[in-house]
Amino acid sequence: MAADAEGFSASTRERLSKAIPTLRVTTERRRTEGTETARDESIWPIVAKAWPYLNRYISGRWKTWGAAVNPTDVRGGMLFMPVMLTLLTVALWVSAHSVVAAPTPTQTLLVFVAKVTALITTLFAWGSWASRRVLQVVFSVLTVIGAVLTLVTGALLAPFSGDAKLLAVGVLLFTVLGWLFRVRITSRGASLSLRTDGHVIYFYILSFISTQTRLITGLVTIDLLYQSILLGRPLSERLVKIFGRPDLGHGVAFMGQEYLLAPARQELLWYNLGVNLVIWLILTIPFSAGLAYYSVWIHQRINQDLRMDLLSRWTQLSPRYHAEHRVGDSIYRIVQDSSGITNIISRLYLGATAVTGILQAAFLITFFDPRIAALGLGMAVVMSTFAWWYSPRLKARAIAARESNSDLTSTTQEIVGGVRVTKAYRQEDREQARFEGDSVKAFDGAFRARWLFTITGVVSFILVGLFLLPADFLSAVWANEQRPVL
Repeated sequence: MAADAEGFSASTRERLSKAIPTLRVTTERRRTEGTETARDESIWPIVAKAWPYLNRYISGRWKTWGAAVNPTDVRGGMLFMPVMLTLLTVALWVSAHSVVAAPTPTQTLLVFVAKVTALITTLFAWGSWASRRVLQVVFSVLTVIGAVLTLVTGALLAPFSGDAKLLAVGVLLFTVLGWLFRVRITSRGASLSLRTDGHVIYFYILSFISTQTRLITGLVTIDLLYQSILLGRPLSERLVKIFGRPDLGHGVAFMGQEYLLAPARQELLWYNLGVNLVIWLILTIPFSAGLAYYSVWIHQRINQDLRMDLLSRWTQLSPRYHAEHRVGDSIYRIVQDSSGITNIISRLYLGATAVTGILQAAFLITFFDPRIAALGLGMAVVMSTFAWWYSPRLKARAIAARESNSDLTSTTQEIVGGVRVTKAYRQEDREQARFEGDSVKAFDGAFRARWLFTITGVVSFILVGLFLLPADFLSAVWANEQRPVL
C-alpha cells in the first residue's frame, strides 16, 4: 500500500486520525478482579501505607553520645523542650502584660495573640512529648508552626517591648533545639542525642528561613525604592542604621515635608542596585537553587525506597496473585505509582510550608487593616468551596487516567513478550489494533484529567483576582485621600 509524504499508509493515517481525544470520549474502567478502582474516597489510606517511607525522613534517626539508652523510648529525652517552653511562655505572659501603660487597640491585639500563640505552642510541645509515632509527628509540626507565629508576634511587639521579642525568639529557638537534640540523665549516666536524616523537617526550616529572608530584604528594598528614591523622602531610622548614613535621614524642607535632593537620590539608587545584587547573588540564587535541589533529592530518595520495597514485596506474593494479575499492571505500580505517592507526600510537606506563610500573611494583613483581611477571609471561603467541588471530580479523572495507563502498559508488555507468537500466526494487525485502542483510551484519560486541572487553575486565578482587585481599589482610594496605606 502506498505511503504518504510522512511514511504513513492510508489505513494507518485513518487510525491515527481517530486517536484524537475529545471531551466526549469516556474512558472505560477496568473490571479486573482484585485491582483498585475509583471507590477509594481518600488519599489518607495511601499516605498511611507509605508512612514508614516518609517518617524515616521526618523523625530521622538518633546518633547518641554517652550512656546507652533504650532507643525506642523517645519521650524522656524531649522533656526539656516543653519544660523550657512553659517557662518562656510564663515569662512572655508577664512581659507582654506590661508592654505599655495605655495600649492602643492594635497593641492590645498583639499582646493577646502573643500570649495565645505561646500558650498553644507549649501545649503542642507537651502533646509531642506524651504521644508516639504519627501523633507525635503531628504535634511536633504544630509546635513548629506555633513557634513561628509566636516569633512573628514577638517581632511586631518589638517596638513596644524588647523583652517580648527576645522571649518569642526563645520560644522558636527551644522548639527547634528540642526537636534536634535530646538529653537524658539516668542511673547509667548522661547521654546526648542528635537527630539526623530528618530531611523533610530540615527542608521546612530552610524554606521558612528563605521566606523570612526574602520578606525582610524585600521590605528594605521597597522602602528604599518607593519612599526615598522615587518620592525623595529621607531614609527611615532603620535604613539609616542599616546603611550607616545619618545624613540621608534628613532632607530639605518643602511645603511641610522633607525631601532629598537629586544627588542624594542618585546615590541611593546605587545603594538600591547594590542591595539587590547582594540579595540575588548571596540569598535568592543559592537559596532557590539549593532548596530546589534538596526537594528533588528528598523526592527521589523516598521514591527509590518505595520502588525497592515494592519489588521486594511483589516477588514474595503468592503464585495465585501472579496468575490473576497482569504483569504490565505490576510494572506500572512499581515504576509509576511509587512516583505518584512521592508527589502526594511532597504536596503534604510543601503544604505545611504554604500554611505557615498563609497564617503569617493573614495575621500581618489583620494587623494592618482588618477590612482587607475580611476580603481575604471571604476569598478563602470561596476557594475552599470551589476546592470541595472540583477535588472529587479531579480525583475520579486521575484514577481513570491511571487505570488506562496501567492497561496500556500491560498491553505493551504482552505484545512485546509475545512477538514471536504474533509473527508466527501473522496477527500483527490485530495486536496493532489492540495497542491503538488502549493507547487512545490512555491518551484520552490523561487529556481529560489535565484539562480539568487546567480549568481549575484558571478559575482559581480568577477567584484570587476577586480579592486582589477590591484590595487594590481600596488602597488606591485611601492613597488618593492621603491616608496611610500599609
